[in-house]
Amino acid sequence: MKPWRRILAVILLLTLAVAAQDGDFEVRGGALPSTWTGGPERGASRRFEAHRREDNPSLWGQVDVLTQTPSTLEQLKANQSPHSDSAETSWETGRLHNYATYTYHVRESSDILIERDEVYVALSERVWAHVTLDRSCSLTRAVMQDGSEIPPDTVPMVYERKFIPVDAEAQVSQLRSEEDAILQSLEFVLDGSPPGSEELPEIPWATVVGGGVAVVVAAALAAAARKKPPARPSRPEPEKEKSPKRQDPSPVYVLQLNADRLEVPVSPPASLVARVWQVEPATGTYRPVPDAVLEVIAPQEVQVATHPSPGTLTCELVLAGPTDLESANLTVQARAGGSLHEAQVRLHLAGQVTMEFF
Repeated sequence: MKPWRRILAVILLLTLAVAAQDGDFEVRGGALPSTWTGGPERGASRRFEAHRREDNPSLWGQVDVLTQTPSTLEQLKANQSPHSDSAETSWETGRLHNYATYTYHVRESSDILIERDEVYVALSERVWAHVTLDRSCSLTRAVMQDGSEIPPDTVPMVYERKFIPVDAEAQVSQLRSEEDAILQSLEFVLDGSPPGSEELPEIPWATVVGGGVAVVVAAALAAAARKKPPARPSRPEPEKEKSPKRQDPSPVYVLQLNADRLEVPVSPPASLVARVWQVEPATGTYRPVPDAVLEVIAPQEVQVATHPSPGTLTCELVLAGPTDLESANLTVQARAGGSLHEAQVRLHLAGQVTMEFF
């Protein structure tokens, strides 16, 4: 090989090596709601995939993390997945932990409501984590001709079934909240170094039962006051040095329940309502958290029907069948701001089903 060709080959190899190192990162964490499956792939820490699927109605959610070939933001914007001309699209800037993000939204609807977010996380000047968030829900679902649910393991004939409307907006909104919680739980490590040098603030939680907004704010202020303050320096700072500007306390999340004790009968169902609020301790201002993810974990003796809406979860509870238990606990899980909080609801199985033999 001629010397100049050998030099070019060495330069090319070095360039490829630098590019490979420049685009190297790991993705860790990924706390999944109970209805989701997946996570980091074994032996491939740069890949993360999780999904949720239901068949009636047709419901699909997916979170997919890929390595993006080193490129500029302009190149990323120019190379988006194809979509129909009627789709609504937009770009949005934001932050994920200590990184800037650029999100491309796509939304379209025909027989199915479809949303997709292409989230580009700027790990360095030219290295991006590419996170795809897919969610969709059909606008109808199948039931029997009399309106009853299709029995399990049954495939009815065409003339035996009909289709009824589905609140696809609420279903997709719930998927969006769950995907955001998964995204917030991810940690990106670039070239073996943890992301960012600043620690994320610890977010306190509080639980309140009943009451109005005043009770929510009071509980949040109490939780902020209980938060351990940062340790003071061992030596006083010289007078000539200015003390760092005091930061406002981090927001407090409050899980509000309509009850922490419920009597669960055979019928009619008992009702449990959970919602999440965010309170700013410095100003006392408050707001609901529409992207909060709420779930319940019920004992097997209790059957739960959930009705999600942004930031709120309404549940109907009935006994699932005969039981000898008199009481049990139900767990309410709330995810917001990348953190998880749990509360317990005591269930009294009042309408016990007993078997009598003659």
